[in-house]
Amino acid sequence: MTGPTVGWRHIAADIENHIQNGDYPLGSKLPSLPQLAAHYGVAVKVVQNALIYLEGRGVVRPRHGVGVFVADPATPTSPPPTPGAPPPA
Repeated sequence: MTGPTVGWRHIAADIENHIQNGDYPLGSKLPSLPQLAAHYGVAVKVVQNALIYLEGRGVVRPRHGVGVFVADPATPTSPPPTPGAPPPA
């Protein structure tokens, strides 16, 4: 899947298809940014943009210094607010 026409949207769709097909199970770690960039024949920044898009859709979750993981839709990204607690600053 290489070539000059491969953009971040195409990569995001392909990664999401791999997740839906079970190639990347829930909770599994995706290949590293350099590995994905080499696979698609693009710059790391293009892969980053694809993963940022997928993160915004709740498909993947990055863990700083660890990697990017397939998100479990049943697990919220942050804990729900405690009733009666003041709003975060």
